[in-house]
Amino acid sequence: MKQRVGYLPEEPTMGEDDMTGAFKAAFSRPWYAKWDVNRYRELLRIFEVEDGIKLGKMSKGMRRKYDFILSMVHQPELLLLDEPSSGLDPLAWRLMIDVLHRYMETGERTVIMASHIVEEVKRLADYIVFMAGGRILGCYEKDELLGGWHSFYIHKEGLTEAQAAAMPGQRRIDHSGSALKVVTELAFEAETWCREQGILIVHRHPMELEDILAELLEKERIRTRS
Repeated sequence: MKQRVGYLPEEPTMGEDDMTGAFKAAFSRPWYAKWDVNRYRELLRIFEVEDGIKLGKMSKGMRRKYDFILSMVHQPELLLLDEPSSGLDPLAWRLMIDVLHRYMETGERTVIMASHIVEEVKRLADYIVFMAGGRILGCYEKDELLGGWHSFYIHKEGLTEAQAAAMPGQRRIDHSGSALKVVTELAFEAETWCREQGILIVHRHPMELEDILAELLEKERIRTRS
C-alpha cells in the first residue's frame, strides 16, 4: 500500500542534513517497485536541483523542490502534499503546477493537498474542503462552488430585508447605498426566485474563492462566539 502513496510533509524530515540528495534517493529507491530513475533525473533538471549537495546545505527552496521530486518519482496513485509551495519562488511554483497537471493527466491518480495559496487551489483542485480550527466548514465541487456563490444588488424599494432573508441560499444581507447586497450560495435558484417574485436584480457579481472562504470563516466565528 505504501508503494502506491507519495507524501510531501510540511517540514523536512529531521536527521537527514548530513546526507546528500543522491544518497537519500539511492536509499529510497529499493522500497518502490515503480521508482523511475529517468523521471528522477528529468525532474532534477526541470527544477534545477543538484542532488550531490547535502540536504542540510540546500536552500529552503531547493530542499522543497528536492522533497517534492522524491515524493512522486515512484509514480504514486495517491499523492499527499502538505503546503507544497512553501519556500518556492514564482518560477518554481509555476513548474510545480505544470508537473502536477501532467501527473494527473491519466485520470487515474489523486492529489490531496493542504494549502493556504488560493491561486494554487484554483488551478489544481476539482474538489475543495474548507477547514478552520480543525473543523470542516464545507466540502464543494470547485466549479459548482464558484458558479453558485454570487452577490446580488437590488434596490431597497424593490426588496425588504425580510424578503431578502427568504432568498434561496441567502448567506448575508448588507446595505450598499440605495441597494441591498445579498450574498447567496445558490445563484441560479436565487435568480429564479427573484424573477418569480417580480424583483429586479440591478447587478450580480460572481464571488472569488477568497471571498467565499471569508464568508465561511465569518459564519464559523459567529458560531464559535454563540
